[in-house]
Amino acid sequence: MGHAIGRLLRENELLVLTCLIGRSSRTRELSESAGIIDVPDMNDLVEQSDVVMSVTVSEA
Repeated sequence: MGHAIGRLLRENELLVLTCLIGRSSRTRELSESAGIIDVPDMNDLVEQSDVVMSVTVSEA
């Protein structure tokens, strides 16, 4: 779900970052295919971002 939002943002020429620590290889592949950039840790993510979005499933 998050990669689809990221892909849409990328299609509109926005820089999209994520921190994939502890995430699955599938999530990494989806993120990479959407053009989303993985940063080393959450501190880097926050420091490099103007806006932070948290995407979760509706059951969460």
